[in-house]
Amino acid sequence: MSTSSFPIERPLYRVNIWHEPAPGYAWNLEAWHLYDARDIFEVIEWVADHNKGRPYEVFVTNDDEAETEFAIRLIGADPNSRTSDR
Repeated sequence: MSTSSFPIERPLYRVNIWHEPAPGYAWNLEAWHLYDARDIFEVIEWVADHNKGRPYEVFVTNDDEAETEFAIRLIGADPNSRTSDR
């Protein structure tokens, strides 16, 4: 059996930065798509410059359209998730 692979030179990353509007309220999402990041290390640097200490998630994704997006979480957790340890 043969398999083919098609490396993606510049994958699309999605960053979710979360903020809690008030104690006890659900966390709100601020989503960003990073189109020109060289690698995950550049994405992590971008997050460090923008998250202001807030919880975040980083995904690698195939698309920036919500209806067709397939994303794999690389780092972080959704603070609204019951399994999240914020």
